[in-house]
Amino acid sequence: MSFLRHLHLGGNFFTGKIPPEYGLWTHLEYLAVSGNELSGTIPPEIGNLTSLRELYIGYYNTYDGGIPPQIGNLSEMVRFDAAYCGLTGEVPAELGKLQKLDTLFLQVNALSGSLTPELGNLKSLKSMDLSNNAFTGEVPGSFAELKNLTLLNLFRNKLHGAIPEFIGEMPALEVLQIWENNFTGSIPQNLGKNGRLTLVDVSSNKLTGSLPPNMCFGNKLQTLIALGNFLFGPIPDSFGKCKSLSRIRMGENFLNGSIPKGLFGLPELTQVELQDNLLSGNFPQPVSMSPNLGQPKRAFGTGQFSYFNYTSFLGNPELCGPYLGPCKDGVADGPHKPHVKGPLSSTVKLLLVIGLLVCSAVFAVATIFKARSLKKASEARAWKLTAFQQYAYTLKVDEKSDVYSFGVVLLELVAGRKPVGEFGDGVDIVQWVRKMTDSNKEGVLKVLDPRLPSVPLHEVMHVFYVAMLCVEEQAVERPTMREVVQMLTELPKPSPSSKNVEEDLTMLTITESSLSSSNSLESPEKDPKDLLSI
Repeated sequence: MSFLRHLHLGGNFFTGKIPPEYGLWTHLEYLAVSGNELSGTIPPEIGNLTSLRELYIGYYNTYDGGIPPQIGNLSEMVRFDAAYCGLTGEVPAELGKLQKLDTLFLQVNALSGSLTPELGNLKSLKSMDLSNNAFTGEVPGSFAELKNLTLLNLFRNKLHGAIPEFIGEMPALEVLQIWENNFTGSIPQNLGKNGRLTLVDVSSNKLTGSLPPNMCFGNKLQTLIALGNFLFGPIPDSFGKCKSLSRIRMGENFLNGSIPKGLFGLPELTQVELQDNLLSGNFPQPVSMSPNLGQPKRAFGTGQFSYFNYTSFLGNPELCGPYLGPCKDGVADGPHKPHVKGPLSSTVKLLLVIGLLVCSAVFAVATIFKARSLKKASEARAWKLTAFQQYAYTLKVDEKSDVYSFGVVLLELVAGRKPVGEFGDGVDIVQWVRKMTDSNKEGVLKVLDPRLPSVPLHEVMHVFYVAMLCVEEQAVERPTMREVVQMLTELPKPSPSSKNVEEDLTMLTITESSLSSSNSLESPEKDPKDLLSI
């Protein structure tokens, strides 16, 4: 085996240590042991594999210690993935010698210390993920040399200081995620000028200043998340012209001024959250709303327009109908339905069904992996590895993990298929559905179970939409189970003005999380009831 070039042992149940004898196979170009249950230390003999181009050692493995500095001897290495495998200590400076490296994944470990300045020597680097660790200090100035970087993930660390201006000048940058750190100062005002940004998440820091005006330059920005900071000033007018924008979350800041004209009419827009700011001016006309705002993501414990409290839009009495007055003995002065004893309502029945599904969903993923044969066990293990790679952006498996499992159950119901085993090696139902539908609810017909011909299409699309929210790759983007139950109990109704109810695929609803009490928005001249289709 001295001339072995390719060794892939990933996605199995191997235990023990990585044999140091692997270091004798000097012709090896590809080595993967990820997705096992390996332990011990990473043998320094790996550094003898000077022909190695790809090294995958993470996921499920739990090593002792950190990255051996001998890894820096692998001068031909292009990809190094050591994510989610219990690494500790600092990133060795020797990694800066890997001049051909284009992918460095070290996320979800316990790495600490300052970000290694020598990483700035990786001139070929395109993707660097150091998220979910315990790095401290500031972003090194040497990172300004990473001219080919397209993805930079530093979120969920303990970094502080200002976001360097050079980050806004990186010519190839497409994805920037630095949320949940302690960054201060302003967002670089030149961020987005390269015209390639698709995702920016700077939320949960201590940022001040205004939003950069050119973040949508190039019309490629799809997701902008800046909530939970101290940002002030107006929302740039350019946001109202960014046709690629699908998600914008800028709540819990001090933004003022009016909402940019055209923002709510952007063709791809599916989610808007501007709550807890100081916005004023006119609320957008219903005719200007994007048809994709069918079910924007809800804030915890909130409902749709019909469930707003009095202070949500203070000073806009016509926006949500007449004020009912103060509560007396737990009941508002407005009309209400008396409690009727008798058979369970359809809503209660639905909630009971959802409750049972939730209970089963908790065990759904685990059941997937209890295969009846070695082949199915290996197949399930591979699927589980894929799921773990999606969980790699969380610190632990929590309630959002159960939400993911519930989303898998919903996709099973919609598609009438098992979660694994029907889509080819290493492909599960989530990956298959994303590929078939491009995650758009209008594409549900491509995966719909043919045994569901009598179910109204708009209801199927709604359930499918909720399912796709539940299986978002990053757990932080998934709704809570409470929000899931609320969405499933508020099925949209087809518009009465549509000639064909099954062709009316998008129902306009807006949530309390979108614009709340600290904003002061004037209502449109049309009856606000026209905004609602529930």
